[in-house]
Amino acid sequence: MSTVAVREALVALLEQIPNIGRVHGYERFGKTEKDFLALYATDGMVRGWRVSRPASGRRALLSGRTLVTDRWVVVGMLGLKDEDESEIVACDLADAVIAAERSDPTLGGVVRGVSVDGATGMQLVTIEPVMFAGVLCHRVTLTLDVQYYAAGPTGAGGLDQLAGAAGRLVGAVVQRLRDEDPAAVLKAVEGRIAWDADDAPADLPGAIVVPIRDDATPDPETNTYRQRVDRAIGVIVIAPAHATTGDGALVAGGLEVLRETVRMALIGWQPDGLDIPLLYAGGEPVPTAPGLVAWRDTYVPSVFVET
Repeated sequence: MSTVAVREALVALLEQIPNIGRVHGYERFGKTEKDFLALYATDGMVRGWRVSRPASGRRALLSGRTLVTDRWVVVGMLGLKDEDESEIVACDLADAVIAAERSDPTLGGVVRGVSVDGATGMQLVTIEPVMFAGVLCHRVTLTLDVQYYAAGPTGAGGLDQLAGAAGRLVGAVVQRLRDEDPAAVLKAVEGRIAWDADDAPADLPGAIVVPIRDDATPDPETNTYRQRVDRAIGVIVIAPAHATTGDGALVAGGLEVLRETVRMALIGWQPDGLDIPLLYAGGEPVPTAPGLVAWRDTYVPSVFVET
């Protein structure tokens, strides 16, 4: 996605609201007060809105994508007319903007639609009287923090470029899950070096395979440097968790279906290069983005190493 797509989606969201007035996708100015007022006037009264993005941040993710966090500001200018209870009109329009965003938090699939730093959706900051190009108006200010994924920087020479990297344990487990899920219960299966709550697959429900730890045990019966290494590997299943209040059990049951799909594929399977097949070693919920649920099950195959 892009800034352009988010801007256009916000403009479209505002324009669908009845009696919203004029909507601009950027901050407008006029050379004279008359020109300025004309940009925001509707039927002879000031009633106009603008959308702008004053701040943006980017974070590189382990998947290679970049998580973009943008702050958007929506400002409305409405002529103040006491006999028409214009402050109430301003409040109603602000509420309509909030309700429109709440009904479509992804803005048509353009953004993630999750809370950012604890704030969920459009926030009303102020409704205050101001002088606007010589006219007394109500200024309505709303903010919206959104996140979306963008392509990460390209480069060469990383660990993924080493010969044989794809055939190692994480890559082998990823391929096994893809091959042993003919019904495509898991829409995406990916391998990562670690779990990041903001880096879920684009298609859900899905699974992320990550290394957890190696536990090494010396062989007390030999004098050689021979050890058994138990290689703990995690499979994190992720899915949307939206449900009505009474349907929490259905969410838990759906999560169990995903976990069972993984168990059926992995328990007793022995990848090439390992001496003992994968065994189930336990599971637990893990943090994830709002609106999703994630659970990590641990599987342990073993290998003997010696020098």
